[in-house]
Amino acid sequence: MNAKFLGTNGGTLANAIKAVNYFTDLKTRHGINLVATNNSWGGGGYSKGLFDAIESAKPQIFYLSRQPVIAAAIMTPYPLILQLQ
Repeated sequence: MNAKFLGTNGGTLANAIKAVNYFTDLKTRHGINLVATNNSWGGGGYSKGLFDAIESAKPQIFYLSRQPVIAAAIMTPYPLILQLQ
């Protein structure tokens, strides 16, 4: 199952939030046994809306992939650097 929001020209923050909320909705309102999501995307800066969407997805595991080591040393992309409590 996927929620594609990226295309050849990238994607929007609004659609990233919609994708996260889609899976949270499947789990909470529709009873889908969703344990984790794979989120191999990133970029841009901090977003309160994206933070809130990811925070509301708990206890679902939100996997994030890491950029190559050289790129990570220069810039760690959001949401990879997100700190949830």
